[in-house]
Amino acid sequence: MFLTTGEKKYLNYNLQVVRNLKASSVETVEHGQEIMKWFWPVNRKNGIQEKLAGKEVMLYEGYLLRYVAKFMSILDKNKHIMSKKERDVVFNFVKINFDKLYNRSIVKYNDYSLFFRTRTHIASHWATIALFLNDNSRIKKDKKYIKIIKLFDEQLRVNLKIKKIKLNEYFQWNSNWENSFTSLQKTKETPRIQDVSHGNQVVDYILESHKVGSEEWTIEDVNRLINTVKLKIFDEENITFYDKIDGSNFDSENRLKNTGWKQSAGWMKLSLYDNELLNIYRKWYMHNSKFLDKTYFNLQIYANFLYVEHVNNKKG
Repeated sequence: MFLTTGEKKYLNYNLQVVRNLKASSVETVEHGQEIMKWFWPVNRKNGIQEKLAGKEVMLYEGYLLRYVAKFMSILDKNKHIMSKKERDVVFNFVKINFDKLYNRSIVKYNDYSLFFRTRTHIASHWATIALFLNDNSRIKKDKKYIKIIKLFDEQLRVNLKIKKIKLNEYFQWNSNWENSFTSLQKTKETPRIQDVSHGNQVVDYILESHKVGSEEWTIEDVNRLINTVKLKIFDEENITFYDKIDGSNFDSENRLKNTGWKQSAGWMKLSLYDNELLNIYRKWYMHNSKFLDKTYFNLQIYANFLYVEHVNNKKG
């Protein structure tokens, strides 16, 4: 919304969130470094959440931190909007929490196991954060960020398979890694096609990487992702989206059943590059607005539409 309107109030909201997060953390020292810790609430008594009670959950920290890192990037490119002291709060928050996982991974595994785990979408969080840190004007090209970005690019490229329908190329990939390249990835898993919902994070990484000028991810790759939506994910008959990127759905027992509609965190951003895809998303929203407006994704959907319109208007 800030990128669309230039209104500082949106950055003020974000800054308050970061300050609240810092205030809610337990600040301590680990491996000689200042860190912050958060613990999953102990009063959750259902399924996996009960198992997480009282523990740190790095997956959820990654989901959150990638958005704070994007905020950090916006501030870095608009230094006049906020004071250095305010920008310091955000920069330090991102760096301290990224370095926390880096140090833990090196101490425990002597490699980047904790960043990459066993799923592409988990690794995409930390690769995105490394991308924004590496692109920040305060960082003098720290090798650890470059190494993580390069390794993620290499392994994701192995996962992404180019398929064709007639002459149209599109991407298809598995959510688990094709190769075993860290200590944690000892057992070869049965390949699992990427679900659309978690695929958002992989798509978002590729788009952000392309925007910062990466030589790895080109407009041809962006167009292949656009075709993945058009040719495989979009269910034209029902004006919705399939659960998996190969155009199939999960069975009724799977917790990811009926989650393909979750498009706003990555896939929907592809409409910035393709008006035909933008029209698909408009049609989808109009057909499903009563449902979508009851979810917390609706604000992100609105923001995407407004931002694309803003960019298109600037193009004339």
